[in-house]
Amino acid sequence: MMRFPSTMVILEGPDLSGKTSLYNEIHKLTKFHWNIQDRSSLSMLVYADLYDRDCFRHRENHQKEIYDLNNRMIFLLPPFSEIERRFRLRGDEIQDLTSLQRVYDLFYSRFTGLLYHPNVYCLIDGDSDKNAMKVVNYLNKLEMLSLSDIARFIQRFADSCPRNEATPLTFTLYDDGEFSELDDMILETPGEEEYYQKIVNSILEKIRNELAGKNEYNLVQNLSSRRFVYTDDACISFIQSVYRDHILDMHFVLRSTDVKNKLKSDLKFLYYLTKRVYDEFQLNQENNAVRMRFNLNSAHILD
Repeated sequence: MMRFPSTMVILEGPDLSGKTSLYNEIHKLTKFHWNIQDRSSLSMLVYADLYDRDCFRHRENHQKEIYDLNNRMIFLLPPFSEIERRFRLRGDEIQDLTSLQRVYDLFYSRFTGLLYHPNVYCLIDGDSDKNAMKVVNYLNKLEMLSLSDIARFIQRFADSCPRNEATPLTFTLYDDGEFSELDDMILETPGEEEYYQKIVNSILEKIRNELAGKNEYNLVQNLSSRRFVYTDDACISFIQSVYRDHILDMHFVLRSTDVKNKLKSDLKFLYYLTKRVYDEFQLNQENNAVRMRFNLNSAHILD
């Protein structure tokens, strides 16, 4: 089975929005299934704005965090009247009502730039029990997305970015070695037949040559080699296969990706290629898993 796992689940939102309660409820429901972070670089960005500090480093950290699609942000934004009610009920060690309103407005302004990112989920009420179940369902659904779903997910992300381009975008998929998403017909994708076949032939030939010692060092490699590499100046520009600790790590760099018209077939092709490498290494004879790391240096939508 293929998985699109959550690296971090990030709880964000203004003070008194219910993050701590939600944190505890999710852990109670799932027995600490996910790594949940209470606040992230987005909060650092908001408070840098609030206290008139330089924001550049926090902007960079925030973009890096949210452009990693294995990070999922849960944004709590109840009405300010609810923030005010909680303040009057239990107070706040740092903020007063005036600064709470300012913080709320800054978070709201930041949220409008994240609203359509598919890895951001907004909660607008304060019921932590119901919200925890909503978050669990949302995360479980994301982790089970198919390759076609992931392609649509990335298209939505690019569509929500300035100029309809996310740069750079990263994500990681895992497979248990069953390759249930395999599409044997992907090499017959119209317009991509020669390109895809060239990549398959090149990387398999590279593996076979290295294992036979056909390299500039006349040195026979084994499965632990770092030399199983494919490079090109086309859209799929770098592939490296590394086998460690019963995991086949496939690292893909795509210098330019038309996420509307090309990404779905490219994902299915690279998944197919991973299966071919897996078989070439004869990893199906043991209990081996697969990690597929993707770097999309320009994930864009062409009009």
